[in-house]
Amino acid sequence: MLALLRTNRYDLIHAVEESAFIAIAGKILYKTPYVFDMDSSIPDQIFEKYPGLRLTHRVLRRIERIMIRRSVFVVAVCESLAKIARHSMVESRIAILEDVPLFAKREEGKPLGLAGALGIHGSVVMYVGNLETYQGIDLLLESFRIAHARDGRHHLVIVGGADADIARYTEMARALGIAGHVHFLGPKPVEELPKYLAEADILVSPRTRGENTPMKIYSYMFSGKPILATRMTTHTQVLNDDNSVLADPVPGPFANALSELLEDVGKREAIGRRAIRDIEERYSFKVYKGKLSRIYGAIAQDLGITMGACREMEPGGATSMGSVRHPGDNG
Repeated sequence: MLALLRTNRYDLIHAVEESAFIAIAGKILYKTPYVFDMDSSIPDQIFEKYPGLRLTHRVLRRIERIMIRRSVFVVAVCESLAKIARHSMVESRIAILEDVPLFAKREEGKPLGLAGALGIHGSVVMYVGNLETYQGIDLLLESFRIAHARDGRHHLVIVGGADADIARYTEMARALGIAGHVHFLGPKPVEELPKYLAEADILVSPRTRGENTPMKIYSYMFSGKPILATRMTTHTQVLNDDNSVLADPVPGPFANALSELLEDVGKREAIGRRAIRDIEERYSFKVYKGKLSRIYGAIAQDLGITMGACREMEPGGATSMGSVRHPGDNG
């Protein structure tokens, strides 16, 4: 970035996540302002994974505040991150720009034939994402054990995860007595996401820690499949009791909600339809582009610069389902 700034003149830098720290140097050396694209709070992400690093958390929080204060504008991916930014930036210079689904067209039917390939004769409960501790896979397996004891026809399919995490949770499933009904498929190309979601009867997001909205939630919603998620800020910034089923992050309540969804096809269909409507009205790529245009229009006016023609900037950037991209990964 600094090499480019030495040889070119830029009106503005769009700095994503920790690159804002480099953008500060660009601002000091070359007087180039920057927008801080806040996809997560890195101090919080690291502290959630390593709770013992309290001193590191405080240092990183100070750095984060500097990145916010030195920017001309903060674009946060959800309300919880905007709330953090408000401690260091005036409200008028903060905007929320939510993620969007990672595909534009839903798959019809069951294109992969997973049920037949895996010998599933009941419903498919599916999780997509990495298997980091904060994702709540322990909660998911414990809850599925309870639901499985009530009705043994259904299966849990988990897409994503590093080899070590898959091995650990495979052993947990074996210890819980549900190994024959839990399938770990590993990471898949993100281009295949709509096909995998189409195979599900219920999609789950059992996250137990964190506040930023998981990127996968928007793809979950657009798939039209019913969503079961934990009733936590990480989900309730987008999900509600109309477009999903929300349950406390405890095995008993989560299992009860899962069992009820498995039994009520009508409710599943209604939830799926409402989720699609919410995506189309609030979180579509068209809505995203409109918000982005207004944000940059306000920034350009404030800085006194002329906005030229811009290529469409797509959100996201994942290359595979269930991989960890960086410490701030919110998938």
